[in-house]
Amino acid sequence: MYPVRLLIATALAAFLGSLILFAPLLRLAALLPESSPLRSATFEGTLLDARVETVSRAGASRWRFRLNPLYLLTLGLGGRWELDGSGVGAEGGAVLRPWGLGVEVDRGKVDADRLALLAGGDAFDTDEPLFIEDVALRIVPGRGLVAARGALNWGPGEVRLRDRGQPVAVPALTGRLATEDGRIRLQVGDVAAPDVALLEATYTVEGRELHLLIPGRTLKVLSLSSKFADDRPAFEMKQTFR
Repeated sequence: MYPVRLLIATALAAFLGSLILFAPLLRLAALLPESSPLRSATFEGTLLDARVETVSRAGASRWRFRLNPLYLLTLGLGGRWELDGSGVGAEGGAVLRPWGLGVEVDRGKVDADRLALLAGGDAFDTDEPLFIEDVALRIVPGRGLVAARGALNWGPGEVRLRDRGQPVAVPALTGRLATEDGRIRLQVGDVAAPDVALLEATYTVEGRELHLLIPGRTLKVLSLSSKFADDRPAFEMKQTFR
């Protein structure tokens, strides 16, 4: 037989939890700091079924999050989410626990205009969207991104670079995200030969260092230059994040 105090404490916790879960999201949003960028967002619903609309220079974005109470049994706050607007459409899941955040993108699409905006607005232009499939990210407090996996697909199509008048024909590309030995690696290659890297980006978790490499073969594939050997770096960059 359970102690009376335990039953009372459990009932009280359940009651308080229900008050929070079913409270209007607009009232909870009023508790956000004045400096929070979400203060200007529009909130509807409750934590169980939340709808948020934000506005940026890219346009309006509409988020929906459906809470799954079962995550509470594992000290988590999580559920399903959807994003639509500003040239991005995606859906997936997310769970926040004291030891980290896990985000999954089951499928997503980034329109061509938004791709150009993410690259700086005038660095390049394209008519082809980017497709995201089965991407999973794990973020740990104090360490940042520690694991990632999934796939990215684009093209084929044309890209118009800022410093070139003529468009550049680009084959269909596929990118693979994977984590191994404390390194997150993105390898991009032609769909016809995905194991031959046209771009490699490696992020070292402990050192928080990003290493970006574009080999000479990429410039040949894009008919930009033939003066580099296939495996010789045509472009290389390293950056450490603090």
